[in-house]
Amino acid sequence: MRLLVTIGIVLFSSALKAQSTVSLRDSINSLFDVMRTEADSTKLMAAATLETLLESFYADGENFTSEFDSVPFLGQLSSPDGAIGMACWNLAFEDGSFQYHAVMRHRSDKNTVVVTTFEDTEDWDRMERKPFRPSSWYGALYYRILSNKHRGKTYYTILGWDGKDNITNRKVVDVITLQGRSILLGASIFKDEKNRPANRLIFEYANDVSMSLNYDDKEDLI
Repeated sequence: MRLLVTIGIVLFSSALKAQSTVSLRDSINSLFDVMRTEADSTKLMAAATLETLLESFYADGENFTSEFDSVPFLGQLSSPDGAIGMACWNLAFEDGSFQYHAVMRHRSDKNTVVVTTFEDTEDWDRMERKPFRPSSWYGALYYRILSNKHRGKTYYTILGWDGKDNITNRKVVDVITLQGRSILLGASIFKDEKNRPANRLIFEYANDVSMSLNYDDKEDLI
């Protein structure tokens, strides 16, 4: 069974490029079935295949604003000004840990779409103080993108969740800055509990409680 699944994943990349959005959606759902039920190594292959499919799909400028309906395990976000779109998901491994995936698209100019895949390679140690590039990302499941201006510059504030371990979860308020074709995560526009500059805000809480972290449109605040 595992061999058949693995072969199927390898074939997805070449066979699906010309498919319609509806057909591609069905294939994405099939990949999530693999990521939810198979062994860790096979989950990783399915996740890599999904990254490749999304990269190819969104590299076509005509698909920039496209989203997939009826895909329950794929988070699909866009900024209020339409400048950024992002697809996010996570893998749950057999040891209870998580790995996070994000494929982001933005326009570096009117005619150029840049697709960036985030790489979950860093830990959360002292990350309040550090900016990150997508190639060395701490990993989180993002669920909201906001557009804000600070001293004449546009920042994209993102809200995310991390299942740290069996005891605690974390939520994060971070910032994306567009730099042409490049992306920077983090900006020292926050203050920590000691009123020191911070690149992002992190909230850690026990698994047996819930924490709401969202944006209030009426009050214009997080």
